[in-house]
Amino acid sequence: VVPSDDPHLSEYVAPCFERRAFASGFTGSAGTAVVTAEKALVWTDSRYWLQAERELSGEWTLMRLGEGRGVVDWLSETLKEGGEVGVDPYQCSARFATELRGKTRARFTSENVVDVVWGSRRPAAPSGATRVHAMEVAGESVESKLARLREALGAKGANVSHAVAAVDDVCWLFNIRGRDVACNPVVLAYACVGPESATLFCDERKIGAEVARHLAQSGVAVRPYEEAVRHVEALAREGAALWLDPDRVSEALAAA
Repeated sequence: VVPSDDPHLSEYVAPCFERRAFASGFTGSAGTAVVTAEKALVWTDSRYWLQAERELSGEWTLMRLGEGRGVVDWLSETLKEGGEVGVDPYQCSARFATELRGKTRARFTSENVVDVVWGSRRPAAPSGATRVHAMEVAGESVESKLARLREALGAKGANVSHAVAAVDDVCWLFNIRGRDVACNPVVLAYACVGPESATLFCDERKIGAEVARHLAQSGVAVRPYEEAVRHVEALAREGAALWLDPDRVSEALAAA
C-alpha cells in the first residue's frame, strides 16, 4: 500500500515524499496506490478522476472513491489466504492502520519499498529556513496558546502530554512559518507539549538566531527532528498519558 501522505499526514507534500506519484505516475494531491503480484490500482476522489485517467498507464486501474469498495475492503476481499499487506507506518494514519489491522494481515515495514526502488533519484529532504510569524498577524502569543492547550490537557488528567504531528498545527502553535512545501508556509516538524514543557522537533539547521530567540523566550525547547518518536516512546515508558488524534498522527507515532 502506497498512500500519498508524508510522516505528518499532509495532503500537499515535499517532492521527497511523493512516493505514490513516483510509483504510479498519478500526480494528484490525494490518492492511495495498491500493488499486488497481479494488479496495480489507484484510489482517488472525484476531484482527480479525469487527471488520473490521463496520467495512469494501462498497467494501472483507477478506483473511484465513493463508487465501490475502498482500499481496505478491497484488500480484505481480494487477497488470497495467508496474504499480507505491507505499509510504511510513517505514511498512514493510526486510524487507517487500525482498520487495516482489523481486516487484513497487516505488516508495518521498517523500510519503505518505494524508496528502495527510487534510490538515488529520490529528491533530497527540504531545507528551507524557518521564520517567526509576527504577533501583529498571529494575533496570539505562543505562551497564551500553550496555556490554553495545557488547560485542556489538565482536564484530561494529571501528567498528560499532547503530541502534534500536523505541520500546520505545529506552525500555528509556535507562531512560526517555513518553506518546506510548495505553496504552503510550513516547516516539517513535530511538537510535544506537557504540563511543564514544550518541544519542537525540527531540523535544527532550519532554525536561525531570530527563531531560536523567539522559541526560547516562549519556553519552547528545540530538539532534532529524528528524536520525536523516541521522545514519545520515553514518555510512554515513564507512564505519561498521551493525547493523540488518530486521524492526524501516523501509526509510527501512535505505536510508540
